[in-house]
Amino acid sequence: MTQTDGNADERGETGRACGRDGRRFSRRAVLKTGAAAAGGLVFGSGVASADTGTDAIPTRLRETFDRVVDVVEAGADDTGSESIVDVLERLRDDDRLQQGTLLYFPPGRYYVDRQFRMTGFDLFGMYGNDATFVPADYHSFGDDKHKLFRLGVSYNPGNRLFVENFAVDQTAEDTGARVFDVAVADRMEVRDVDVQGKHDSGAWGPGRFVVTDPDGTGVVERFTALGGGEYSANAPHDKLWRGPSGLICNTYNEGRMTFRNCELGGFPDNGLYAAGSKGQIRVWRGTYRNSNGANVRVGGPNSEIIGVDVVVDRNWEETQAQRGIRVEKTDDIDVKDCSVRIAADTPNSHAISVQWDVEKAYLKGNTVVVDSPVFNHGVCVAARTGDVTVYQTSVEHNGPGGAAFYIDGEGTDDESAMLAQVTVTGSAGHKWNRAGIYNKRNNVEFRAVDVDQTGSSKRRALENFGDDCMVYACDFTARQHPLIDTAADTWVENSTFRSADDRQGIRLTDTTERVYLKNNEIDDDVKDEGCSDLKMVGNTFF
Repeated sequence: MTQTDGNADERGETGRACGRDGRRFSRRAVLKTGAAAAGGLVFGSGVASADTGTDAIPTRLRETFDRVVDVVEAGADDTGSESIVDVLERLRDDDRLQQGTLLYFPPGRYYVDRQFRMTGFDLFGMYGNDATFVPADYHSFGDDKHKLFRLGVSYNPGNRLFVENFAVDQTAEDTGARVFDVAVADRMEVRDVDVQGKHDSGAWGPGRFVVTDPDGTGVVERFTALGGGEYSANAPHDKLWRGPSGLICNTYNEGRMTFRNCELGGFPDNGLYAAGSKGQIRVWRGTYRNSNGANVRVGGPNSEIIGVDVVVDRNWEETQAQRGIRVEKTDDIDVKDCSVRIAADTPNSHAISVQWDVEKAYLKGNTVVVDSPVFNHGVCVAARTGDVTVYQTSVEHNGPGGAAFYIDGEGTDDESAMLAQVTVTGSAGHKWNRAGIYNKRNNVEFRAVDVDQTGSSKRRALENFGDDCMVYACDFTARQHPLIDTAADTWVENSTFRSADDRQGIRLTDTTERVYLKNNEIDDDVKDEGCSDLKMVGNTFF
C-alpha cells in the first residue's frame, strides 16, 4: 500500500480482564468465546465474525461486514492516555482489514496524535459506542498533517466506507484537526460525528469528503461542529489563507454528495464549502451559523439546497463577508424552503447570492429576514447568470438600506428572470439603496409581487433599469414613488401602486421609452418627466 503524502489534493469502560497475551478483554468478549471457537477468529485475538458482533452495533452494519474488530481488545488504549495510531497501523498492515472489516470502538476516549492513513480499501468501517476521539494539541502532533483519519485519496480512493457515531473532543487549548479526510469511489456513509469545542489550532477544518467516481454516491449526515473555528492569525497554524472551513467537498468530487442535517458554527473560510464539484451536490436541512465567506456555498451540476436554516448574527474583527447561501459554478440548481436571517453588522452579508457562473437557478419557498444594522441586500442575482426564477419567496428587510432583491445586469444579452408570488415587507431605509426591488437586468418578469415598504420617506418598491420587463398583477406600496422606470419597453398591467406620502404612483424619466400601462390602479397619476411613446389604457387613479 503506497503511503505518499497526498497533500496536493487539498484546497470509557473500566475493569477489563487481561488475556494470556496481555490484551484486555471485556465481559462481552468473554461471552463471545464460544461462538468464536466454533466460527474461528479471523486474524488474531479480538476479531470475531460479524454474526458475533456486539449488540451496540446496528444490525444493518453487522449484516454488511464480514468481521468486526474491537480496537480495545486489539490493544488500543481507551482512557485517552496513549495514542491509538500504532495499533490502527498494525491492524492496517493486515490486508484483511481493508476487505470487509468494521472497527468497533467501545465506550472510552481515544487519543490520536498523528494521521492514520489508509487507501485502496474495499468495504471498511468504523463504529463508535460512546467513543470519543481526543486530538493532540497543535504543538504535540506527531506530523505536520494535522489530520486524524485519511481514508482514501483522489488518485487511490477507497470503496464502500461506513463511519458512524463518534464524538471529537477539541475543547483543550490549541486543538482542532481534520477529523476525517475521505476520498471514496462509491458508497460513502458518514453519520453522527459531533465535534466538540472550538477549532482553535488554525489547521484544516474538521471534514473533507469527495466521491471520485461519476456514478458514485456519498452521504454525510448529522455532522456537527457548533464551536466553529479560529482565524489563522489568532492560532498557532498560519499556513491557511484565513483559517479552516467547516466541511469541504471540493474539485476532486465527481459523484453525488449529500449533506443531510449537518450543523456548523462560525468558521473563518466558509461553513460548508461544496463549490467547484464536478458531481451533484445536495444539501438537505441542517443549520449553519456565522461563517466568513459563505455559510453554505454550493456548485456542481443539477445541485440543490433544501430546507436549510442559516443565521448570521455575530461578527468577528477579521470578518470580510458572511453571506448566507452562495450558489455558483452550476448548470442548474434549486434552493427551496430555506430560511436565512442576516443580523450581523458587516456589509456584504447578503442572504442569498446567485453568482455569474450559474446557468439556471430556481428559488422557491424561501424565507429571508434582513435585520442587519448596516447595508445588506436580501437576494442578489449577479449579471451574466442564466435563467433565474424566484417563486413563493418572502423577504423582510429592516436594514438602513439595501434591496430585498438586487438583480444585476449588463444591459445586453441577458437571459430571462422571473419573480412570481413574491412578498417584500419590512422597515428598510434609504441609505445606499432605496428600492425594495432594484433591477438592472433585461427581460425580467414581475408577476404577483407584493411590496409594502414604508419605513423611509425615500423608499421605493421597484426601481427598474432593465429593458423589455413586465410588471403584472403586482401590488406596490412605498413612501416615495412605488415604481420608478428609466428603461425601454416596460409592460405594466393589472397592478396597484400606492404612495404612503401621496406621491405619484409611477415615475417615468426622460430616458424612459415605449412604456405601456394597462388596467392599473395608480396613486395620484403618473409623473412623466419626458418618457417617449407612453401608452396608457384603462388605468384608474385615486
